[in-house]
Amino acid sequence: MRHISALLAAAATGILVLTCAGPASAAPGTALLPFATSQANAYDTPNRLGRLPARAAGTEHGMPLPKRGPKPENDPVVYIKEQLQGFADEIGQDAEDLAWTYIQAISTDQQPDLQPLEGETATHKEYSLVLIPGVHSLLIEVDTHPGGTWTADVTVTPRLFGYGLDPSHLQLSGARNEGTVHSSTNVFGADVTLGFYGPDLSFGVSGQSWHWAFGKKVKDFKFENLFRLQ
Repeated sequence: MRHISALLAAAATGILVLTCAGPASAAPGTALLPFATSQANAYDTPNRLGRLPARAAGTEHGMPLPKRGPKPENDPVVYIKEQLQGFADEIGQDAEDLAWTYIQAISTDQQPDLQPLEGETATHKEYSLVLIPGVHSLLIEVDTHPGGTWTADVTVTPRLFGYGLDPSHLQLSGARNEGTVHSSTNVFGADVTLGFYGPDLSFGVSGQSWHWAFGKKVKDFKFENLFRLQ
């Protein structure tokens, strides 16, 4: 347990205050699994996975209180496993295995990374945004329609532990050049803003990702000039 605590405690803690920016034209996707991806209304109905175990029962018939174990938030494996249990049940995986994957991934403290994918054309681009390696990533697909009244269709598909969720869709144009997608669980998440900026309409991706390690650790990211529409 000391080793696990050391892995988690190696990350500095912080408090994240999130807001969504940029309206989306389509209703947010409904997650296949007990995780949520949404757009402007992400904070109205935050999703949760399971509940913390009930506290020990009180005395009964003059019997003393049972001995209580550590609170879940003080036991990283118990707490993380509890939060991931619903997702593990949906995909037929062991929650403790997912918890270990998560703990090992965040112990490397890697920064968010965005890479283009093969198969792009003049009007279709794809990117992989890795937020936590092996745990949380986003597939970003952009279909553009250049011209004086340009438009772009952006599809963002979250992948958690290698399993895909329903995508969110943004329709961008000269009247609405950016939008934000929110992808989160109880122990990790991200707000990702995608848009076209400047006179040459350069596509960019920016935002914040966070994960739990005895508190929320927040990382900013910004990837600019990925391609130009004009």
